[in-house]
Amino acid sequence: MSLAHLAVNFFVALFALIDPVGNVPVFAAATGSASPAGRRLLALYIALFALAFMAFFFFTGLGILQFFGISLAAFRIAGGILLFLLGLDMVRGDFAERFTDPAEAEPSTFGVYARRRFERLVVPFAMPL
Repeated sequence: MSLAHLAVNFFVALFALIDPVGNVPVFAAATGSASPAGRRLLALYIALFALAFMAFFFFTGLGILQFFGISLAAFRIAGGILLFLLGLDMVRGDFAERFTDPAEAEPSTFGVYARRRFERLVVPFAMPL
């Protein structure tokens, strides 16, 4: 397998895992009251956390599974169950509402706003499963 073929396969798998197109509506709903600078800072926080999270498990993931005695097949089954439950949650219609808080006013500095929103949005964006 050539390096270019491996890179394309890696990019396609990563794109499918993170699903940036599917996360746009959730991000827009969750940051509706934010300033453009606050949105950019929040997107940067999420991107950096996602990079660190994926790099950590890229290097340690199989070792962690082996340490706990979890087979790759069992891990795939658990992932399928999580995807099913996430799909059910999205069908119910309150999925995007969970990440928005209309009562929350934007603080004076967008850094504080981005840190607060980061705590709510880290799971659907940086750790999709």
